[in-house]
Amino acid sequence: IAPVQRRTFVQLSKPSRGHNLEDHFDFAEFVTKMHHPLGEYLVWFLISTSFFVSFGPLLHSNYYFTGRFLPKDQGNTQLCEDSW
Repeated sequence: IAPVQRRTFVQLSKPSRGHNLEDHFDFAEFVTKMHHPLGEYLVWFLISTSFFVSFGPLLHSNYYFTGRFLPKDQGNTQLCEDSW
């Protein structure tokens, strides 16, 4: 007969090795888009806000100094090869 082991606070449970089918059924409302879309709108709003906060000032300064939001590829620069 195997000795009986007591569970302690630090003892780990048996790892559950599933195949994510359980997650599909656990989050059926999310998978089938039955949830309220406000949370998803909030996430997309935060993503777009972070994009505009980081790249908006860069594009604005390009437009302020050069008249273009994005520079032309292989365009002229103020640094020339023979400047030194």
